[in-house]
Amino acid sequence: MNNEISVPEQGKLDRAARREGQEGKIIPGKLMIATPVYMSQEFSTYGDSMLETVRMLDKAGIPWQKQTIRGDSYIDRAKNSILANFLESDCESILMVDSDMDFAPDAVARMIRHPQEIVAGFFCMKNAWGTFAGALLPDEDGNIPDIKTAIELWDGSCLFKAHLLPGGFLRIKRDVLERFADHYPELVYQDPCADPSKPDRVYTAFFECMIHDYVRFGEDATFCRRMREMGETLWCDPNITFGHTGVKTYTGNYNDSLLKSPEELEAILKDREGVKAVRYELETE
Repeated sequence: MNNEISVPEQGKLDRAARREGQEGKIIPGKLMIATPVYMSQEFSTYGDSMLETVRMLDKAGIPWQKQTIRGDSYIDRAKNSILANFLESDCESILMVDSDMDFAPDAVARMIRHPQEIVAGFFCMKNAWGTFAGALLPDEDGNIPDIKTAIELWDGSCLFKAHLLPGGFLRIKRDVLERFADHYPELVYQDPCADPSKPDRVYTAFFECMIHDYVRFGEDATFCRRMREMGETLWCDPNITFGHTGVKTYTGNYNDSLLKSPEELEAILKDREGVKAVRYELETE
């Protein structure tokens, strides 16, 4: 890189050159499935899921390609490398999947069927049965999920607006990443160790572990916060059953956890009626 040009300015020039070179070459509907793998090891359940998924994609006539980043111990750097490679490809969208995930082909079919630009599935956290990675946005009264902004789906479930999406099963469209890069031109860096074959490459820090307001956030939380701050909407498709494997496999469906029994619903309604009554008394005093 020319030392007289700043890294942000070089990043801008690189983005412009990439987009010009890709004009008319992006394949509509083409999906990249990408996974960071630190020790070059994938769980067998992930391998089985991928095998069935690519069979489904081929049968449906959906173009796809696989990307794996091996040996990078810095997860945020690995994810930024993945997105840099994606943006230089001819793919229209990317599904980032962790190597310890277990899912049915229908999970991927759902992700690519949604027109929304950023959608993810919530999966069980390891060693915390019944707790799901991710967080939905509440409505104006603090209720979760926000029914008013929900989008009803073909199977009766809904897409919900999210505050935090986990990066283990995250589908992103190209356009929103390009907007991110333009919106945050200062969030660029060089790292010859990320890909020794491209030592002068300028990366956009889509993912970054950092301290914000004296709280340490992981790379997924930083990505989501920055997307929200630039006005993008994050969506959760809750009706996907995942396995999340560590010492054992934790399996769950977030949509099922949102459904309440008749007794629970009755208790919630009674509680809300009580709150409304108190508000009315206060307002009429």
